[in-house]
Amino acid sequence: MKNLILFSFLITLLIACSEKQISKPNAIVKTPPVNKGVIDWEFFTPDEIKNISFPIWINDSITLKKGIQKIQISIHEFGFKEDSVFQDTVPSTIYEVSFSKGQLSTIYIKEFSEEIEIEEQWFRYRQEKDSLGYSLPNVTNKVIYEGNDFLPIFSTLQNAQKYLRLKFDKKDSCTIQYTNTLSADKERHIFLTDSANWNVHFIDQMFENPEKNKYFYGIPSKHIESFRIKNMVEKEQLSTSKYFENDCIYQRSSFNNGFENRRTFIYDESGRTTGFIDSLIVEPNDFIERVVSKIDYKDGLPVFISSFKSRDSLFKDPIKEVRLKYTFDE
Repeated sequence: MKNLILFSFLITLLIACSEKQISKPNAIVKTPPVNKGVIDWEFFTPDEIKNISFPIWINDSITLKKGIQKIQISIHEFGFKEDSVFQDTVPSTIYEVSFSKGQLSTIYIKEFSEEIEIEEQWFRYRQEKDSLGYSLPNVTNKVIYEGNDFLPIFSTLQNAQKYLRLKFDKKDSCTIQYTNTLSADKERHIFLTDSANWNVHFIDQMFENPEKNKYFYGIPSKHIESFRIKNMVEKEQLSTSKYFENDCIYQRSSFNNGFENRRTFIYDESGRTTGFIDSLIVEPNDFIERVVSKIDYKDGLPVFISSFKSRDSLFKDPIKEVRLKYTFDE
């Protein structure tokens, strides 16, 4: 009960401060200690998980240390009936993440629609992640419809294009470049690693047809901004990130059609991530909706994430749950 009261207080404080648009993280809370867990919460988002060439939301050193063989992650959505009784549903998505001696070997994904399994994806990793967290997987896709299996179709299948399979192209003194092999137009992802080149003029001078690429200020494991170029010299913002002085993530935002989805991370005194606040904002700063998520741990591992509307201050009626189960080496 004490932890719930403290968590509620932190939520109230962070929401109040976010409305004031305080730009510096340490103006809201002190810099948390670095405390690495099996999940890197900065990259445990629907968009980042789809970047299958950078499975950096998993901490391999922890899976090895704890002898984790498999992690099953099931995502459950909730809804109301007409009588307002909260009803559970079958999982919308199930992830099965397998390891061999601590190293990621396979990510298997099952997706459901209206309680029917519709799709399966396999991502098989043959090489260990490099220093940037990069490992190019083999991709297999199976579409299931009304109980009938179609033949496996590989990476050219249209519904596999929602994932990012980034193939390494080149690295030089100021960039790291990849090509998304699952996109129809083979979009390039270009990381600008030298902050001296973080400007549109450099991009215009350096790259042919700059509007076809996606750009990042930073490296794959830490970039403060991503965007596309339009009208030759304008940036179309895609995401921004803010960090504490010790590189712990404080806030990440994504932008789409005039809306900002902002996630603010919550830490305890040990530096462990205990939750986050997701805010939907009409640009520039008109808050529409907030969802508060609370992370529960057992034996040092996250086992449950429950999400609530911010007005549900007692955390009684979850709108979403994520359940994590672990299988260990014998």
